[in-house]
Amino acid sequence: MSINSTDIKTILNPSIKRVAWTFGIAVGLLIVININLILLQVTSNTLLAKSDVQDSIISQLQNWTSSPVLNIAILVIFWVCIGLIAYSVIYAIYSLATEAQNEVVVEEEYVNRGESKKRLKGSAYALGIIAAMIVLGIISLRFLVPLWNDWFANFILSIRSAPLSAIMYLLGSLIGLAINIYLFEVLINWSLYLE
Repeated sequence: MSINSTDIKTILNPSIKRVAWTFGIAVGLLIVININLILLQVTSNTLLAKSDVQDSIISQLQNWTSSPVLNIAILVIFWVCIGLIAYSVIYAIYSLATEAQNEVVVEEEYVNRGESKKRLKGSAYALGIIAAMIVLGIISLRFLVPLWNDWFANFILSIRSAPLSAIMYLLGSLIGLAINIYLFEVLINWSLYLE
């Protein structure tokens, strides 16, 4: 397997469209994660901040979510998602085992089997990319995403009192999370290229 400079440019080159999608995903993730804090900050000096209005909204939400049909639907959706995740993991393990078995058969039974160094090099690249995805995922979930989320929360909380520092927190969280997402995208594109 040979990789030339055009392949590397194709994988690593961030086009305007990719940058826009990456920032859009980063903004969407940060908004979804912090929706309660955003709503609290937006409604802090409005009619919705009064306790009787909040109690009314909370009681309406509790009445709506106490529906047995809704509870069953949420439970079914939860277990369907768990089942899909379990199926995906089992299918991936089965696919890897089948691929390994096929490689053994090719190595042992066929005389004209091609260059094994090229196949081993491609497998080593794929294993390295999987390892990089796992390491990046662990580092991201353990350290980076909580950091970007804290910075975004600081932006939300300090936008009225200190707008300049709030904008710095916003830029830091968006750029950091966008770079994090871009690194995952590069690793995924690289693994798709190797197939």
